[in-house]
Amino acid sequence: MKNTTQPDFAGDSTQLKGRASKRIKEVEEKGASFLDSYTRGRGIELLPGTISQAEDLVSPGVIAGIEDIVRLQERAMAKQLDSLRPYTVLVSTGIRITQETRSIESCVISTSGIWGDESISELTGMLTAARVCGVRKRTVILEPDPQGGLSPLSIKAASIAGATTIYRMPQLEGLTGLVNGWFGEPPSAIFCARPGKLLEAGRQILSGRLKKTYCHLLVLIDSMSSAPKAVDILIDSVTIKPDSNIVIVSTSKRILAKIEALIVEKKASNPVWSADIDKIQTVFVLDSGKAMDVLKEMEIENLMLMTAASETYNPENLVAGRIITGDIYPVMLTDRIIMSGYQRPDTDTWNGVFSFCGTVNIINITNRAGRRFQMMNNQIDKSQ
Repeated sequence: MKNTTQPDFAGDSTQLKGRASKRIKEVEEKGASFLDSYTRGRGIELLPGTISQAEDLVSPGVIAGIEDIVRLQERAMAKQLDSLRPYTVLVSTGIRITQETRSIESCVISTSGIWGDESISELTGMLTAARVCGVRKRTVILEPDPQGGLSPLSIKAASIAGATTIYRMPQLEGLTGLVNGWFGEPPSAIFCARPGKLLEAGRQILSGRLKKTYCHLLVLIDSMSSAPKAVDILIDSVTIKPDSNIVIVSTSKRILAKIEALIVEKKASNPVWSADIDKIQTVFVLDSGKAMDVLKEMEIENLMLMTAASETYNPENLVAGRIITGDIYPVMLTDRIIMSGYQRPDTDTWNGVFSFCGTVNIINITNRAGRRFQMMNNQIDKSQ
């Protein structure tokens, strides 16, 4: 007999997603207080005292065994992470590309917390990978039995592997609450250890809600930026990659008005690209803090920092596929000159450290290099 925490319904993925979607909607309609009914008065969040009591119920030999497993997993995950090691290369005089790793902000891992149905190695493996990558918030959902009880083994394993918060909730219902922000900021990614088909279908639905709006190019400018240069970069991007999502964010209404006026002129001189130029979005923000909030809400492939005070937007605090700084001339460097690759965290499936960590390429261009590439680009255009 197969013991699972969720019914293993037969049927295709459409039927399963329909069932999961219906259950998610039911939970959302009932609200956060509904989840407390599953604890039978024992509380949703496990307090430090409850976690320490679990250790008294697990034999020292078993605890030592879990610690050995976690140490082995740490070594394996560290080797995986080493494949994403940072590096710096000089492509040419004045062009520096630095690859750095970036981890997601938070994650939640759900599994059964019922006696005899634990998934210890899967749970510790996921938690260890997240911890090795530097994920700051590592939440665990342990599904209780009908009486609200949890296996001390699961609690202790989650604690040893580095869980920052442990919740006592049914898995699909708990994931729904976390994604809806009932317990604070929604997680960046959700994973399930040994899920049934219905739970996996629900996880896919909820993961889809965490997806951010994709942006091919985002140009960040301020009052000291060059409006003509910014517009030329935008138009160059449109002509190279039509139908792409392009956004320009500015802390200056004056510069933004200039850019919008120049875009209108460009439409008149480039009627072929008029429809694509119309899709360029302009966003005004009051200060750098608001600008950072806009960046966090988007999945950015290419981020160009055309701000005078670049230290305000430290690349170490930004997440994008490529971050281009320095003296950026009207050349779409990311597509035409520099083809540096990057790797996004694979949050759709469980894939070791690659589910929690990716790479970012920071491309810095000096004034001399920018002018040289501008000249090269002009020569290329004349020859075509």
